[in-house]
Amino acid sequence: HFEIAGSVTDVELKGLAFIAITDVTVGAFGSSNASATFDDCDQIDQSVGKASVQTHSVGGSTDLKGKLLPFEEGPMSVEIPNCTFSDISNLEFDAIAHVGGMTLIVDIVF
Repeated sequence: HFEIAGSVTDVELKGLAFIAITDVTVGAFGSSNASATFDDCDQIDQSVGKASVQTHSVGGSTDLKGKLLPFEEGPMSVEIPNCTFSDISNLEFDAIAHVGGMTLIVDIVF
């Protein structure tokens, strides 16, 4: 649905509902000085894909099967307050796939 890349700061997604998700809802792939907040969002009914929210570095690499490998630069900072993740299953990673950087998770319901 959303992919955040580059050096953007203060991106805010608020009050959104994502239903019947088929891949990553929010891909946070910005550089180490980028930041975003996903506030009061609902992720409902996801049974395929890598993750609902995925953070990974710019220039990060994957193996031949698409699995994340270690990276050189830390990814962007992400805050995830007041969100709900329901009916999430069979994902390659999990509801939130965090690889380095800073992810702040507050008042989340799984």
